[in-house]
Amino acid sequence: MVRFPLKEVQSTRTQRPTSGSSYPYVEIMIGDLLNQRITQLQLEQGLELCRVIAMHMENMLSFREKRLTLPPSEITLL
Repeated sequence: MVRFPLKEVQSTRTQRPTSGSSYPYVEIMIGDLLNQRITQLQLEQGLELCRVIAMHMENMLSFREKRLTLPPSEITLL
């Protein structure tokens, strides 16, 4: 089993099954701009895994944006 923080996920993509296999591949790019690696998984629900990861990443980004913006009451005081 492999573990990595969700914040290290750079991208995900699915690839069609190769001849002789029945499940699609999921490629997950992990790391930062200087040090990246790709983890490849082959599983039946690969597309669903990409959707779940994307949903969590969107939630993290949304939460981060909310933290970085000032509430309207603080903007009017400036």
